[in-house]
Amino acid sequence: MENIDKIYDLLDSIEVTRENEFEVDNIRDLIAIGNYLEALKKMRELKDKEEKAKKNEDELLEFKQQDEEDDGAYPSKLSNPELEQVFIGLLLDNPKLISKYYFRFDDCIFEDDAMLNIYKSVLFNEGSKYSSEKAKDKFNFSKDSEEVYELKNKLRKSVKDKEYNIEKIYDELKKLFILRKAYTETPERSVQEKIVEITDYELYDKMSPEEVEDTIEPGVNMVFPCNEIQKTAWEVLKNFDHALILREDDPLLPAILDVYEKQGIKDGAPSNKMKGPAFKTELATAYPDCRLVVTKETMTVEGMIKIVYELLKDKLNIVKLTFTSGVNAASCEFDPAEERRRCPLCGVSLDANGKCPKCGYKKP
Repeated sequence: MENIDKIYDLLDSIEVTRENEFEVDNIRDLIAIGNYLEALKKMRELKDKEEKAKKNEDELLEFKQQDEEDDGAYPSKLSNPELEQVFIGLLLDNPKLISKYYFRFDDCIFEDDAMLNIYKSVLFNEGSKYSSEKAKDKFNFSKDSEEVYELKNKLRKSVKDKEYNIEKIYDELKKLFILRKAYTETPERSVQEKIVEITDYELYDKMSPEEVEDTIEPGVNMVFPCNEIQKTAWEVLKNFDHALILREDDPLLPAILDVYEKQGIKDGAPSNKMKGPAFKTELATAYPDCRLVVTKETMTVEGMIKIVYELLKDKLNIVKLTFTSGVNAASCEFDPAEERRRCPLCGVSLDANGKCPKCGYKKP
């Protein structure tokens, strides 16, 4: 009898609703005829449905609360109305600044429509003779009214005689615009959260707009280490870009060096900006100033793999290298030298102290 009372207690713990009313009555009938196992099974199914519905309701409530928190166009970490106002105030106070500190149409992501409207006014009115056609491209004219006139005066006065660094203000706003653009172009909420997290990087304040942009993988808007890997490799490999590559026993080598010496370009020419650090390994030596690489072996795709691996093995954990040249191609796989610790936020290798040199993340 006691066990039957417990079964009824379990049934009473289930909230009767319009949706489950029929199923609850069915369970009562099963208990009445003594089919307790079936009754318990039905109650378990009903309880599972109830818990699932409660979970969905909680998730919906959480999502709604998040939307209420982010009731602006962007999450709070991507919102900075004061920064927008200071930038516009500086442009109004000195319209000449628009010649250098402007945003292209596709990259101009003001959150405040009033600031966007006044920015367009600076382009076509206050700073029209200083703004380029490139800066004006695709923008339409601003709307003027007494309210706009008063707001302009207010913004102009707010920055008057204050020592703002326009370079810093512009860069900080540009970083926000880059993140806002990536945020709005990304439909996945999890990826949007990753984009917002970039503002939490310890070294975010020291990052340039270009570094912020590099942190977002183009095309998929996903924080990813690909760009960092490419930078590391290119720093070394650009010595080969448009360079003369000769074997060390090539009879032409002394003659070419002699010509370089006579023309005064052996130690570099002012126009040579595309050069990496000089290097010397058993397989190759780079002379960046005269755009020359001297190799031990004949330059083939297989030889290039050997040279590149030797140059990058201590910088990257290389698993496979592939080189192509015309119809020739070669690949080689390698055993990873070690497990490299990478920053979970931006993919950069952590230093000896377990700290990310880019965003400041510290391994716990």
